[in-house]
Amino acid sequence: MTRFATRSALAAILGLVLAGTGRAETKPHKESTDGTINVSELVSPTVAVQEWTAEGRATQFGRYTEAGGHKADLATGAIYDGEFESTAADGSTASGIYFGSFTINADGTVDYEVTAIYLSGTGRFQGLDGVASVAAHATGAAPGSTFHFDADGHLDLP
Repeated sequence: MTRFATRSALAAILGLVLAGTGRAETKPHKESTDGTINVSELVSPTVAVQEWTAEGRATQFGRYTEAGGHKADLATGAIYDGEFESTAADGSTASGIYFGSFTINADGTVDYEVTAIYLSGTGRFQGLDGVASVAAHATGAAPGSTFHFDADGHLDLP
């Protein structure tokens, strides 16, 4: 009888622990966004900093706004130290980092290929994580240049 009671108590405690972890559900995540490069300045002879804002639609966010920035190595084409925050219409946020590469095309447009890693959220996105591949095309690299990006990945939502 004692062994049964001990097993029942352990099962109850394990159930409470697992219920408290809020197991995540993996959902596909797609974004389509248009934005503007607001800052693009050299911080060294071969490194530029860009900051941008955007608005779009996403499968898990609905309509949202987004702001971010990164460094670009002009010698190698690397994008690094990227950070972003997306804000849904209800005020919930999702934020993370990104990295990848860029190519300046002969016509002066710029193509970006980056990986976005979602690290945290607030509101209905609290506890989220995920990853997405992002392809962007910008009209240029100077402030005022516009861009469009599409993202395809997944989010683990609580």
